[in-house]
Amino acid sequence: MSSDVGATTRTLSYETVARRRYFREKQREYRRKLIADGAAIEAEVFHLQSILDGLQAKSLPSVRDSKLSWRSIAMVFKSEAHRVLTDRESLVTKMQVLESLKRAMQNFVMMNIAAVTEEVVANTRLFCTTTADGAFMNTLHGHFVEADRFVMVLRHVEDDEAHACYPMLRQRHYRSW
Repeated sequence: MSSDVGATTRTLSYETVARRRYFREKQREYRRKLIADGAAIEAEVFHLQSILDGLQAKSLPSVRDSKLSWRSIAMVFKSEAHRVLTDRESLVTKMQVLESLKRAMQNFVMMNIAAVTEEVVANTRLFCTTTADGAFMNTLHGHFVEADRFVMVLRHVEDDEAHACYPMLRQRHYRSW
């Protein structure tokens, strides 16, 4: 019987030791986890504190008596001047691109205009032309032959449905004798 008591005591002591060892390891893991979580939280606090410091440095100091210090005003003017200059640079670049596009489009349109359009019917001719200086002319020429004379008539046409003046050009009238 004494051997049974010794065996049960021994198995109880082994179970107790194993249980204690298990709980000791669990407690160590829990403490390691707490330390790791604490370090992560401290790192997050440090990061957020640095962001807060940066934001507070950018913000204007509050003044209770409603008078602004010259430093506050200078800081605002400096930041706004920098913003305006960067906006201006981008706008100037954009305007230059658009200006060159406009010139290219105008050159393309001007290149496609025919030099002289001529309609001939019997003894009359209608000339529609754009001069080198950009003037648009609609001229009607007529000639009449008689026994003892030759009559030539030149007339400027104001509006012609078939040959209208391009809106960007000016229409010129010349006198011929």
